[in-house]
Amino acid sequence: MCGITGIIDKTGKPVGSSTVSEMLETMPYRGPNDHGTFCDGPIGLGHLRLSILDLSQNGHQPMKDNTGDLTIVFNGEIFNYLEIKEELEKAGHTFHTHSDTEVILAAYREWGSGCVSRFNGMWAFALWVRAKKTLFCSRDRFGVKPFFYHDAPEHFFFASEMKAILSALPQKPEMNGAYLYQYLDRNVSEDPTDTVFRGIKTLPPGHNLIVCEGKILIEQYWRVDLARFRASYDYTDPIATFRELLIDAVRLRLRSDVPVGVCLSGGLDSSTIVGIISGILGQKISVFSSVYADPKYNEEEFLDAVLGRYPNTVHKITPDPKRFFAVMDQVVAHHDEPIRMPSTFSQWHIFQCVHDHK
Repeated sequence: MCGITGIIDKTGKPVGSSTVSEMLETMPYRGPNDHGTFCDGPIGLGHLRLSILDLSQNGHQPMKDNTGDLTIVFNGEIFNYLEIKEELEKAGHTFHTHSDTEVILAAYREWGSGCVSRFNGMWAFALWVRAKKTLFCSRDRFGVKPFFYHDAPEHFFFASEMKAILSALPQKPEMNGAYLYQYLDRNVSEDPTDTVFRGIKTLPPGHNLIVCEGKILIEQYWRVDLARFRASYDYTDPIATFRELLIDAVRLRLRSDVPVGVCLSGGLDSSTIVGIISGILGQKISVFSSVYADPKYNEEEFLDAVLGRYPNTVHKITPDPKRFFAVMDQVVAHHDEPIRMPSTFSQWHIFQCVHDHK
């Protein structure tokens, strides 16, 4: 989980690195390994790094391409970056890092905005094209990674979290009452770009955002194509086809230069993932689970059944329900948005444990 920020001054005035740094300081937990800023006239970019691939300084961001024309800040992972890298190398591109970030830069150089259609991953990134004075931004197909923005007459702001944008605004926006009402009443907003603050928007999943000459263009690059998927699915042996797709999806997500762990609830999804990873790696992995003393809410017997079949290093956490409201204040502050389910309370404790065992 990295963090990205950026500012464009539409009047052409230079953006100072101090403003970009102040935006980064609102979410330091997103970048425990590295941070950096880039300013070039009216553009300022900031990055907080959680190192997953290429742990060296070669993976530092903001990152430039070989020509110096492209500069990117990127949060996420491109799972098929090795396959794309090989294709780009055949096309004449050279690489100086082992990171997926550099692959995005080369892919944009080769295919332009169409590069995102080749990516298998989760991402939110902003890429500055100096020659064209254009900022190209993109969010993954299902919106796993956040991308918030605020467009004003003289400035354009973006960030991984709304609080970063709020820190840079001279006047704080009003609360979006309509959004809150729809959220509380139906758990969904009629406008997928709305947020809890008026004027702060979220880029919809599967969309790109381009800023050029002070104007914003938002385009959808992906939508579900059921006919295409059905045509590629082998209905003569659906179980084997599904198994192959699932194992391949998990395999790609194991690409990492740091240890991989798994959250296990004992349910069907997480139990299947633990089984697949155990088979692929052939070694013990760290498993993190939340258990409760109340048998009505405790799934420990199910996760123990999984661990009996796939012995791994397990870390069980028992959150204290009495601390729910005290902890939730901090959870909401970090989450930056309304929280839909109380299960976030358990997840908070699980990832605290993950942090302690990094």
